[in-house]
Amino acid sequence: MKGFGGYNGSMGSGSPREWRTLEVRGPGGVWRLAAGPFGMLRLALPGTGKRRFLEECERLWAVPRGEGAARGAGRRTHDPEVLCAEVAGWIREWGPEAAAYWHACPPPLDLRGSPFRVRVWKTLRLLPPGRLITYRELAERAGAPGAARAAGTAMRKNPLPLLVPCHRVVAASGPGRFGTAGLPLKLRLLRLEGTPFPERWSERA
Repeated sequence: MKGFGGYNGSMGSGSPREWRTLEVRGPGGVWRLAAGPFGMLRLALPGTGKRRFLEECERLWAVPRGEGAARGAGRRTHDPEVLCAEVAGWIREWGPEAAAYWHACPPPLDLRGSPFRVRVWKTLRLLPPGRLITYRELAERAGAPGAARAAGTAMRKNPLPLLVPCHRVVAASGPGRFGTAGLPLKLRLLRLEGTPFPERWSERA
């Protein structure tokens, strides 16, 4: 199984032509994707403007590779255009089947950030669809008990939502937030994945 259909977007080149971008309509609106030879680089939530998206990609791409900017992918072995198209197909058809496939067979990720944040992102990648986790629990699983606030910051700085499923992370007292897209999209993604959550959360959306 290679994906869930084609994509409908526009392909463009990055700088210095080593990463590629794509726009695709999925849950909540238009998602913007970027991939390079090391894997997926950026996946922006609906509501993220094109200019801001490209600036974020440039910033991420400028992060030096090495131990200090721990990485989720290693060698330059991926075709960015093919990778963007495949991920875009999954986003268009997001639901339990797509989420389960993505969890079992994730695309390569070029995670760029501090060692702590990359460790938190990699830990979250292991959470299967249909499950929720609190910021405190996520920090504990990442080997940093008591760092719930820092885990929350890592979620806000997550460059690859859906791929690193920050929509499954909630506060101890409620659903928490979800970047530029807001709570309605967070709850919609959880519903699409078949994740049970308190009905009172919908009243906050």
